[in-house]
Amino acid sequence: MIKKHFLLKHKNLLRKKYQGRYIAVVDDKIVSSGKDRLRVYREASKKAPPNKKISILYFPLKKETLSAL
Repeated sequence: MIKKHFLLKHKNLLRKKYQGRYIAVVDDKIVSSGKDRLRVYREASKKAPPNKKISILYFPLKKETLSAL
């Protein structure tokens, strides 16, 4: 499970680096990334210990987000 402080601490870097992509996080470490959610999960499943939870996150492209006026 991802700890909130991991996301808050690295949010700007993650948003820039992984825009339009999924990432898989295990114990606050990115173990896989890509544009296909299922492929990212499968790669992460191979790398993660069996008893660890895999969190999948998506970082939208700028055009996919709404701006408040």
